[in-house]
Amino acid sequence: MSIELQLAALLCSRVCHDLINPIGALNNGLEFLEEDDDDPEMRADALRLLKGSGQQASAKLQFARLAFGASSSGASDIELDEARRCIEGILAEGKAGLTWDVPSRTLDKDRVKIVMNAVQVMNEAIPYGGALHVSLDDRNGAVAVRVSAEGREARVPGPLRACLDGTAEIEALEPRSVQAYYLSLLVRTHGGTMAVHDEGGDRLRLDIAV
Repeated sequence: MSIELQLAALLCSRVCHDLINPIGALNNGLEFLEEDDDDPEMRADALRLLKGSGQQASAKLQFARLAFGASSSGASDIELDEARRCIEGILAEGKAGLTWDVPSRTLDKDRVKIVMNAVQVMNEAIPYGGALHVSLDDRNGAVAVRVSAEGREARVPGPLRACLDGTAEIEALEPRSVQAYYLSLLVRTHGGTMAVHDEGGDRLRLDIAV
């Protein structure tokens, strides 16, 4: 299988993996309604489950559309505020808070993808929750993106770090690590640089210039 096909398959697997839980919860909510729709309390619980799961599935799909997909519009630039809303959507059910120090402006599609994937990769580096801080600056025609993550036992696992520093082999990738590989590929395609820094005290920083 070609590298292109492997990458496409892994990204599809990643999206499916992210959607399994909310879609499964939607099915459970429907089953609860079918079992006893005359019980007001059970019906209310089922409706809450359906609403929450539907919102979660929608948030994950909107994120994937911008972070991985090709926009259906002809515009070459995307509003960073739209990216922020998508990021807030996938973080809403998690344990990480977000500080967004990014100007309200448009940015080309690939750089928006870089910002979104960088935030998600760093979110996965704080499995017990914590805080994410995102900043973006223009420097001499290049864009500097910084994503800081702070949380208990913050770390970038070896497979993800190998993807970020460009040493990972695609044959060894799994759906969990393909997002970091895709991020690295986007950065390298545009001649950019990327580095992860362990700052101590359960703090990590991802710097990208592209």
